[in-house]
Amino acid sequence: MLHRKQSRIAQGMIFAGLLVLSTQGRACGPFAPNYLLHDRAGTLAEMPNGSFIYEARHLVERDPQLPFSQETPTEPVNLEEYSRYYETHPNGSEQDFRREKRKLEIEARLQTPLPVVERLYYLGARDYYNRVYDSPWFRQLLALPKTEQGQWRLKTLYTLARDEFDATDDGFFYDQNGHGPSTGLNAQLLKGIALYQQIIDEVRNGEPDPEQLSIASLGQLGLMKLRNAEIGAAIQYYAQQAAQGSSSGKASLRRISRYLTTESHFAQLEKIIDDPRVQKLIIAELFIRHDRVYRQEGCGDENSEYGCPAQRDKLINLLVTHRIKGFAYSDRLAALAYRNGDYALTHALLEDAPESGLHEWLNAKMALRAGDITLATRYYARAAKFFPEDETWGNPMTESDYYHGNEIIAPSCRVASEQAILALKRDDYLQAMALFYKGKDTYWADLADVAESVLTLPELKAFVDKNVPAPQQPLKPFKLKAHFGDDGDYAGEFVPPTLIPTDVKLRALLARRLIRNGQYQQAIAYFDIPNYRDAAQKLADFMAQTKQKNISRRERAQAQYQAARLLRYHGIELVAYEMYPDYAITGGQYSSPYDYSTEGGWISAKERQRWRVAIPAKESHFLHYRWRAAEMAGQAADLLHPKTQAWAAVLCNAASWVRYPDPETGGEIYKRYVKSGKAFDWAAHFGRDCPEPVFAKRVTDNAMAAKGKSGL
Repeated sequence: MLHRKQSRIAQGMIFAGLLVLSTQGRACGPFAPNYLLHDRAGTLAEMPNGSFIYEARHLVERDPQLPFSQETPTEPVNLEEYSRYYETHPNGSEQDFRREKRKLEIEARLQTPLPVVERLYYLGARDYYNRVYDSPWFRQLLALPKTEQGQWRLKTLYTLARDEFDATDDGFFYDQNGHGPSTGLNAQLLKGIALYQQIIDEVRNGEPDPEQLSIASLGQLGLMKLRNAEIGAAIQYYAQQAAQGSSSGKASLRRISRYLTTESHFAQLEKIIDDPRVQKLIIAELFIRHDRVYRQEGCGDENSEYGCPAQRDKLINLLVTHRIKGFAYSDRLAALAYRNGDYALTHALLEDAPESGLHEWLNAKMALRAGDITLATRYYARAAKFFPEDETWGNPMTESDYYHGNEIIAPSCRVASEQAILALKRDDYLQAMALFYKGKDTYWADLADVAESVLTLPELKAFVDKNVPAPQQPLKPFKLKAHFGDDGDYAGEFVPPTLIPTDVKLRALLARRLIRNGQYQQAIAYFDIPNYRDAAQKLADFMAQTKQKNISRRERAQAQYQAARLLRYHGIELVAYEMYPDYAITGGQYSSPYDYSTEGGWISAKERQRWRVAIPAKESHFLHYRWRAAEMAGQAADLLHPKTQAWAAVLCNAASWVRYPDPETGGEIYKRYVKSGKAFDWAAHFGRDCPEPVFAKRVTDNAMAAKGKSGL
């Protein structure tokens, strides 16, 4: 085996007795980016989860006539102002505080000269915030010619709609049994519904909507439908709100889906499951859940962090029983059956499902289960054509579009990466490299592994020269934030995977391979970060000096030592392996952030041999370049007289570079000093507290340079 180590959702879903279910916590510990090659069989067998942010935004099509939500964070409460408010209102909430603050702002506006239409709006707003319903000011504003109403028209319509909404009995909600009102919507709510719909219609007809009141109106209409027990219609409105980018719409859908999928509400779900909108939402909810969160502990306790496997199975069976032939979400339903290990049902659902990327992806996995790699390869190629490159399912753990240290599922990249595993299986290494390259940052660990340990150096150089251009704009210097504590333990920070662009990292990986191969001058052009390039140039210059025959041994020794010192203190940037053994991918913070499995027969003998050649034969230590630096320093000492300060200081520093991780090697260097060297006062701390060597023709015992600094 190879050694690889919304604003506040006041308009959201409202059910009496609704439970706020716990979210999955993120694991703590070493930063380990996505890595598919660690278990190739497992990767190919797995069907990744979706994320609710993507599913919610795609239940319905986005309406191009409505704005796409550009939400801004709610302004944080001023703690000093809130403290003063709380002294006089000890029972006041943050919402109450914000309301009182808004009332003061309105009063201040009314104390200034205002155009007629604006004054009418703020007079009406004052009545609204003081809970004076049916205020005349808004009516007067809407009686003005429409051309004079300007930006205040939609605000007025929306506040009037809220007026009707807020004046309604607050007890008008679902009861504990999930039953809705028996009297239907009253006249005031009907007026509010008409006003919200009017806002949406006017925006669709071209009315400017900078405050996105049409999107907020969709949420209000969803709540109205929910109150009237029209869950399918409520889902439709919330789904449209989510499709327009609203986090409020997404949150409302999630609360409905979580409510309906709890065991105590199963009977209620059965009554409405024939509604395709309900089916879509329930399938989306199950599709984004991780299989590992289903455990027996979740049965009978809806507050558990785990779901109940029996309830999951009942939900899938309910969906299968009520599915419609050709239903667009049959592919996701098939994915649920596949994850559940019901491959006969998966096959039946795939036959019924329309063509889609997920459909072909599942077909590929089913073919692999049958051992037909050739057929699977064809299905993967078909799946790749369905997924746009910009389609991102989001982060399943954080329900975010952003990278947070665990995988963002971009299906085009994931499918390409699984194709790359098949390419490795048939020893098509350049094709595997090209496919992993599509994944860029998401699967950087896999791309780096193939680039570093599977391709030969000439193959990698040819690939980079053809496909990975240098940045068009000069980059800024970059430095790792790293240091060692007094006890020698690392106390630095990792390098986030997206901090440096993938192309820059890949070119630097090639440069480091070139340096490890002794091609110092050729490596320089592939370092795009200026301080990395400068360090590479210095290293090349020092190594060139070590080979000059027209300079003294002392000068060559000095160049050799300076080169060694560069490796020691800039090894991560200049020579480190991105993966094993150095793990520059984490800035060298962790020595074994990955496990690696060779089970399943997915690594050929030819690829295995390439791995063996790529791994350093005798320097397979974490941060291997320390030992290489120590060896180079020893070669520098070979060029010096053993009775000089420079000879002793060179060896002292060499020992300090390896003594913590490798006391044996550090001890051997010390023995060399004791055997042949001259006594110095500082030698009592040999390998710990070393002066810099003084490469002068004549030195005294007190001629010492500044001490070296610790680092990676």
